[in-house]
Amino acid sequence: MKKLVFTGVMATFLALPLAHAEQGDRADSKMGQGMGMMNHGDMQQRMQSMQGTMQEFRNTQDPQQRQQLMQEHMEQMEQMHQSMGGMMKGGMGQKMQNMDPEQRQEMMQQRMDMMQGMQQQMMEHMQARQAMQNDSK
Repeated sequence: MKKLVFTGVMATFLALPLAHAEQGDRADSKMGQGMGMMNHGDMQQRMQSMQGTMQEFRNTQDPQQRQQLMQEHMEQMEQMHQSMGGMMKGGMGQKMQNMDPEQRQEMMQQRMDMMQGMQQQMMEHMQARQAMQNDSK
């Protein structure tokens, strides 16, 4: 059952960029102007914010607060995911073409690190959801 839930959540998580890609040129230009211009420091800050929200979740026993924190964490994950997609649409791909191979490799490593962090956040979110369901039984 856990594998099925995990597979479903990951499939949804991975399909989000496709859904955003189909929204048209207007959405693409907004992404390019806003989220597409985020730097690595901004992304790190968002990741720390997500981790902080999850830590708050672990530290509280109030069911309503826990539910609210889970919703906030999900929204943070969605925003981070959109930002990561916007980075590629926002001209990062073109910028990478003008970089030397070492710079390109470093940028891709940073992106991979962020993706791994997002996967970790998704796993923690799923575990926390499961714990909430078990507590309510």
